[in-house]
Amino acid sequence: MPSQPPRARLCPLLFAAALACTSTNTDPGETLVEPEGGADAGSDGPSCAGPEAFDAAWTRTHRDALREAFAEIPGEWPATTVDTLEARATATQPWRRAYLDACARADALASTCLDHQLWRFDALVGLLRERPDQAASLWRAVDSSFGADALARCTSGAIETSVSPDAAVVVAVHRARLLTEAGRHGEAVEAWAALRSTHAAALETAPESARTALELHALDARVRSAELDSNKAAPLAAELAPLRERALATQSPQAHAALARVELELALRSSAAGQAQAAAALEAHLARTRAGEDPRGQATALVLLARLRAATGEHQAAAPLFGEAIALGARAGKGEGEDPRTAEIQHLLARSLLALGNTQGALDLLTQARDSFATALGPDHPATLEVVLDIGRLFMAADRPAEAQYAFLDLLEIHDTLRGPKHPATAKVKLELGDALRAMDEHANALQLYREALTPLTQALGADHPEVLRALVHLARTEVALGELESAASHCATSQGLAKSLDADDPLVAEARACGEELARAKGGNRRKPSR
Repeated sequence: MPSQPPRARLCPLLFAAALACTSTNTDPGETLVEPEGGADAGSDGPSCAGPEAFDAAWTRTHRDALREAFAEIPGEWPATTVDTLEARATATQPWRRAYLDACARADALASTCLDHQLWRFDALVGLLRERPDQAASLWRAVDSSFGADALARCTSGAIETSVSPDAAVVVAVHRARLLTEAGRHGEAVEAWAALRSTHAAALETAPESARTALELHALDARVRSAELDSNKAAPLAAELAPLRERALATQSPQAHAALARVELELALRSSAAGQAQAAAALEAHLARTRAGEDPRGQATALVLLARLRAATGEHQAAAPLFGEAIALGARAGKGEGEDPRTAEIQHLLARSLLALGNTQGALDLLTQARDSFATALGPDHPATLEVVLDIGRLFMAADRPAEAQYAFLDLLEIHDTLRGPKHPATAKVKLELGDALRAMDEHANALQLYREALTPLTQALGADHPEVLRALVHLARTEVALGELESAASHCATSQGLAKSLDADDPLVAEARACGEELARAKGGNRRKPSR
């Protein structure tokens, strides 16, 4: 354990615990986060222990332990993640200056807001050490640690009160939110339930705006854990109704932003009527953010509305919203290096442009997003690879399979190296590459890829998954083209059986039908050959 400053108590290596221990004028049971309204008149003001707590906890030993855990994960992105985290942690001078300035002014609300950045970092590091294999999904939190956006909110004078005066509660809240951000929705639901159970008394006394935001975040995790099913969305929508009323009754941007996220996620699982209601709610949220002074908050509101428009096929309406969000993000960005948050929006805009037929515009954006992700997160980071996959698919949609194959070959090399030839992710890329080669009439090579992809996909996804059906029917049609009619007959029949569970207008239904027709023609041609 590292040595503490002379006046500090001995503490565990947790930022929240260190912060609770390094204060000069608080007892172990006293709180460091002021309740609503700021410090009491007779108090000594903020504890001013944040920088000491950070130095006591974020030690070389701590950093080396994190790097060692990440070293077990193959690829370049884990080292890039740790490098970025360490860069954010070592570039805390603006945060420290703001913290000391708040202390000099006895501004408990501002110092508490700055403490929250420390506690969020605490929760983030805890999750990264706990599950380094899933750290890739937390890139947003890593990138924004001790960021200028959060610092500006703490020094703007428009600071919101904390959900609790207990650092342990706040760290638990951040942990639950980060689990949701990481896509670990089941764990997030459990974390919110544990938070309510363990810290019920503290949450009872939370300010209304903070408590409402917390309940919305908890509902968001439950909505995201539900399948995309309008029947399952109905009871969740009923739960949202009173929370919506409570959130809109506050003047809290935090509660409004939490509400907007739930509105979107619920809309993605709702009927057309529910989506229309959510669109109106997100329009109203965007109007509120336009009246404010938080460009990142406004950009987020734009993206939420644009995502809903894109999900409902309204790409003409979605594209300018994504474009405005990119412009706002650029103005509010870090000012140097690549901004992966902007790259994420570029990726979304590219998909809308492709749907609108603007292939070149979409390709330009995908190329920019790929380069930004590769620089900021790593060339083999999942976010980078997803963009490369979309570049390949764009070329396929544009009937340019020769160019698509290069994107898929790059992906195959990375997945084969990192995950092995039988991993489901590798199999998915083989399916894409097989389609490109088949479009180029390279049937023999395509056949090999389809055969290698089919078993891992079936084992990972189940025999009735659409991707398995796609692999099966493309395998069968390729076998027909190569004259392997016996195996083609079996695969065609299986694919036609699986296709019966799909909607009639699903393209795979037509492909399964075409498989049978091509097989019949091939068999007819074979029967006529002897008479020639």
